[in-house]
Amino acid sequence: MSDSPEMVDLPALTLIGLEFVGSHAEVDFPGLWHVFINRVAELGIDVHQPHTLYGASGPAPDGRPGHFAYLAGAAGDPANVPEGMTVWQVPAGTYACRPSTIEQVHEVFGGLAAWAQASADWQPTGRYLEVYDRDFPHTKVMQVHLRLDRRAA
Repeated sequence: MSDSPEMVDLPALTLIGLEFVGSHAEVDFPGLWHVFINRVAELGIDVHQPHTLYGASGPAPDGRPGHFAYLAGAAGDPANVPEGMTVWQVPAGTYACRPSTIEQVHEVFGGLAAWAQASADWQPTGRYLEVYDRDFPHTKVMQVHLRLDRRAA
């Protein structure tokens, strides 16, 4: 893997899904995704057709140290939010991106954050995006993104 990640500009996204807020010790990612996959049809998504799912994370809304927020979701219409689901607006931005497997995701996110911290041009925002495209179940490879801001000159 090269030292510099791929840089991509992503459009704004409206994601709808199931939200978790808490600590890493409390989160059950597989369980959250299992429940979301079983409810994804409520968003009008046919899981047997090509689709893209997203995992989004960032600081906890209340700013509590050691806590974060995570959404297992899909792009959707904010006017059609099933009961128990949440809407996240992901702003357009520049992201550092690398491929990853589920088993390597924490290592890859850590590597992206370390790269950004050492960068003279970019600083991490603490917001991450996982992109699971239609080939994910077969390839087991997703794209992980770290949202960046330009460092002040």
